[in-house]
Amino acid sequence: MESAKLSHDDLVKAATGGSPDAQFELAERLFQGKNVSINPTEAIKWYRMAAEQKHLEAQAALGIRYAHGQGIPRDYVESVKWSRLAAERGHAGAQNCMGVRYATGQGVEQNDGEAVRWYRMAAEQGHAVAQFNLALMYIYGQGVEQNYQEAFVWFSLSAEQGDDFAKESCERTAEAIAPADLELAKQRVRILKRALPIKKAKKSFLRSKPTREASSGKISPNQTSLPSA
Repeated sequence: MESAKLSHDDLVKAATGGSPDAQFELAERLFQGKNVSINPTEAIKWYRMAAEQKHLEAQAALGIRYAHGQGIPRDYVESVKWSRLAAERGHAGAQNCMGVRYATGQGVEQNDGEAVRWYRMAAEQGHAVAQFNLALMYIYGQGVEQNYQEAFVWFSLSAEQGDDFAKESCERTAEAIAPADLELAKQRVRILKRALPIKKAKKSFLRSKPTREASSGKISPNQTSLPSA
């Protein structure tokens, strides 16, 4: 039976018995307060048990929890450890988190080129927030040559998934692009929309600086404004 459908007692029994799926599901319930009292500290215990058994979602979640100090003291080095394990196995959310770590120099040596590499991997999997972050790198010329057309493309793809921040940024960026170049960028958006999957990020938190880790919260205007000439 799927862990998500188990009663709390049966889930605890399965998790205690060593099922990584049950351990992860129990961690999620404890962290989010699904039919149980919220207990982030206890959730971390089960996330870790599942992650140590190479449960992909648990590894990615543990990376986030360490980054934000949720149920455990904030530790960016540990965040990178667990996020990298999941990212290298293709987890788009973890790849975006690795991009944030490199962009901000948290837990790793700051490296915009590496940030772009991880953002792009996640963006090409259809991860809406990574698409937004990749667009920002093109806007500011961080890790890539400044290119408003490319920024427009990735803002557009993120906006298509309902990201209001991306929609606003897309409109601003379009104003800075020559009409002919804008049309070419729109053509590329149409092509990529058909080619890329959709992978909306779970709601979580934003990071400071022009990068985002997940899709909730507010971003200040100066974070998405075009740089002055």
